[in-house]
Amino acid sequence: MGDGTFTSDVAIEYLSKRYSRVRHGMPDTIHCVGFQTPAGRQLAIEPKPEKVEVQRRINVWLEDEPIGVLGVRMVRSYSDTKTRNHHLVQHAPKLSIGHKAIVASVDSLSALKGLCDWYEICH
Repeated sequence: MGDGTFTSDVAIEYLSKRYSRVRHGMPDTIHCVGFQTPAGRQLAIEPKPEKVEVQRRINVWLEDEPIGVLGVRMVRSYSDTKTRNHHLVQHAPKLSIGHKAIVASVDSLSALKGLCDWYEICH
């Protein structure tokens, strides 16, 4: 897994090797795939059935705002009462309504790796 073509499939493969799935054994959907760190923090991505040449960045749902992570850009912040992707309830419940959530985008596998390193130590 180099930094060649960065797609949601590459991101899912990487995250699946690094973390456990929130819905272990359940099939992936195009709506949401949730993961959990060893410390119990959750993150999720929204795989999109877009053509590779169109998809330049991949959105990642997080519990905290990433600050200073190279290749990571803040997209949106959700208060605990703001509606959001309803698939989070099943795939990453700690990011669903009732909880604060952040959406950030990554532009490469190395950015995703850096985001994961940061996410494991930021809290």
